[in-house]
Amino acid sequence: GGTDVSAALPGEKARLKAFVDEVRGRTPLAGPDAPMGIAAARLEALGYVDAATGGAPGGEIDAKQRAAAVRKLDEARHKVRRPGGRAEAEALWREVVASDPDIVEARLEVVSALDRTGRRAEALATLDAGLAVQPDAAPLLVNRARLLLAAGRTAEAIADAERVLASDPRDRAARELLVTALPPEQAVARVRAWQATEPDDAFLHAMAGLALMALDRP
Repeated sequence: GGTDVSAALPGEKARLKAFVDEVRGRTPLAGPDAPMGIAAARLEALGYVDAATGGAPGGEIDAKQRAAAVRKLDEARHKVRRPGGRAEAEALWREVVASDPDIVEARLEVVSALDRTGRRAEALATLDAGLAVQPDAAPLLVNRARLLLAAGRTAEAIADAERVLASDPRDRAARELLVTALPPEQAVARVRAWQATEPDDAFLHAMAGLALMALDRP
């Protein structure tokens, strides 16, 4: 049974379809419209906000300590918008990762560049190195899960998504990935469980529709 809500939520349906295509490796890992990753990491990217608590990690951070990294990130953002500037931007992101390994934004940009050029093993290694520094960083875990899923390593992808949800049960990116990675019957059951406590969340209705479509129950 169930009600088809996809017609009432065309924007969510399109966004979720794009997400499914992305995690299955049909489109690049990251970009300005990616549903997770770089955009989701902005606040904690420079280490000023702790993703789990919303506060400053380890007390106050002196912005001057990050001045060089901030300048390089800003320069990279300008370069990547120019024709032929991506290689220079990637070099800057790599410099930031080397000097400030806990800056999530730069690491995700390097991962995106590696995946875009077919270097998935190196992209995974780059994420693993970041997780060695920040084991519970949700943007790193979710992006690793997406790469693992695209590589057919579904169980590992699910484990990463579950780690994120253990810390933040309502993390939208991890929920999206889990619904995509789980067998359809399990995905439907998981979404229904979320809906039991969040019955008015339109996004969950869209995810339920996506999971039911996978069961050929539109």
